[in-house]
Amino acid sequence: MKYILLSAVSAGLVILTVGCGPNGLANNQTGNPSLVAPNAVSPRSQGNFGTSSHRLMAEQSIANEVARVNPVQTASVLVVGDTAYVAIQLRGGTTNPLTATTKERIVATVKQHHHEINHVYVSANPEAYQQFQAFTTDLAQGRPDVAWSRFQGAIQRLWPNGR
Repeated sequence: MKYILLSAVSAGLVILTVGCGPNGLANNQTGNPSLVAPNAVSPRSQGNFGTSSHRLMAEQSIANEVARVNPVQTASVLVVGDTAYVAIQLRGGTTNPLTATTKERIVATVKQHHHEINHVYVSANPEAYQQFQAFTTDLAQGRPDVAWSRFQGAIQRLWPNGR
């Protein structure tokens, strides 16, 4: 009886070990391609993170287009699914708030250059812009988990009502 119990436990451990192994991937990589090569840069994004339901991407090409909208000086664009989050700096230290017209032009620019986007949130808060730059750096340096956790907190502070 003792040997049967020992054999059953041993077989269970073998099955558990084989079933939860690294699936033949080297260097403890996961099966998620966005985490396997977080420094890989696609034509539209710099770094990315997440599962299919929330993939964080820094979209430099869209940010460059948003920066062409007057009075935007620079922009940082992060995309999760069908939602874009845009943080901008206005030209010449403009103290005027972001106008509805400028915001509408930014939204149109983002949607024109990324057709899958349905929602766009825009902030002219200088602190938001600095945070978005830090998230982009985290993604590019292979720290998507850090970027994602910080990004979630920032989004809740910037747009608590989802607007």
